[in-house]
Amino acid sequence: MSRNMPFEKTRVGVRWLGLSLLPIGISILGCTIDEFGTIPTEPNKPGSTSSGDVSSSGSGNSSSIASSTSSGGGQGGAGQGGQGGMGGAGGQGGGVSAVPPRTCLEILKGNPNAPSDTYTVDPDGNGPQAPFPVVCKMNAPRAWTLVALEKPNNVRNLFLLGVERGTPDDLVAGENAIIGVRFKGLYSIVRIEWDSSSYITFDLDGTEIFDDTVKYDIPIKNVSTSESTLAGWLMSGAKFCRATSESENNYPGDSSWAVKPLSDNFTECGCNGFPWAGQGAFYGGSGDLKTYCGAHYGGFAGVKDDGQAKSVYVPWYTRIYVQ
Repeated sequence: MSRNMPFEKTRVGVRWLGLSLLPIGISILGCTIDEFGTIPTEPNKPGSTSSGDVSSSGSGNSSSIASSTSSGGGQGGAGQGGQGGMGGAGGQGGGVSAVPPRTCLEILKGNPNAPSDTYTVDPDGNGPQAPFPVVCKMNAPRAWTLVALEKPNNVRNLFLLGVERGTPDDLVAGENAIIGVRFKGLYSIVRIEWDSSSYITFDLDGTEIFDDTVKYDIPIKNVSTSESTLAGWLMSGAKFCRATSESENNYPGDSSWAVKPLSDNFTECGCNGFPWAGQGAFYGGSGDLKTYCGAHYGGFAGVKDDGQAKSVYVPWYTRIYVQ
């Protein structure tokens, strides 16, 4: 698991398509072949993909000119007729501005041949938030929007899922950032990637993971993973655990969030019990709360068994995508 990732130097341009389509959720079948694999690339480019993931192993401006004329005055008995009135100029019509698509999926639906690249999106449409760039990983019918990234041997950048850290420009540049809260209500599938080719994808059932509240048992379904050990643990059901919250002042010592078996109810130290009890894929603790569980912190540790530390430094990039 502790493999360094090779990178290719590339350069990405920023573009957007003037289309606004409703997002369409893609259903992932559990325990079947998943078409995604991840080949590491430079962090500011979306990962390349290959088959072989196994679940259980403008409008233009227009204008118009309106005019009117008045009739001449009638002829008097000995007087001369009045002069006709001058017509008035009409007002100019306004144009309609194009709005960028909201997600990478909308871009792909508008252009099925759109390549993986950096695009401009506007999740709130005509709302107050300005459009911004995102990295899109395209492989029709999938279109993943990158919403979080943590560099190797970095910690505590993604432990608060419901709090934005960094900027969209940081993500495009391959720097630590998380902007998932900007896409609330616009995604139903989550993909976590780490190491050179490891991943987990899962469907949400009308809930959010990028929220600043403690929730230990968010239901997830149609889980697909490259890790056979994790797949075995999740065969009887899975859930997403979110134990860290700024608004609720909850900063557990061992783990901040995790994908776990549905039957795993350990929460004494975040998403695990003491000492390091529990199975699943874990992100390290906040390092702030000094309890009998300790004050640990780390990055996304990946798959950890009962008794194994859930907070560790890792030598890989961690990325979170949504669709």
